[in-house]
Amino acid sequence: LTFTRLHENSATNTIAEENYELIQGLIKIQAEFGPYYLTKQEADKQIDEKINLFYILLARNIIQNRSIREARKQLDVIKNLDLKFETGKFVKNFVREIFIELFWAAGLDLKRKRG
Repeated sequence: LTFTRLHENSATNTIAEENYELIQGLIKIQAEFGPYYLTKQEADKQIDEKINLFYILLARNIIQNRSIREARKQLDVIKNLDLKFETGKFVKNFVREIFIELFWAAGLDLKRKRG
């Protein structure tokens, strides 16, 4: 097991971020092994980024797929990690995704975080 600093658009980062189910494993690995290989600040940043990505994907799933079943699966990820649901992070990313969808509908191409 190694920890590397991935570039946002690298193949490894893109593949890992595409499936929200992988986020559970990534957060768990980061929390357990990150402190051994990264500074505390780097480890905390990695976990925060993965948790934020979780909320981006949750918001995107609700907006694009309108699937309560899938949203519940995603919420189980938080429960399985013994993390508290952060309403503020969810609302921030939900609003963000709504605006991105509106801009896309208007034909404006915005850079969207992969996930």
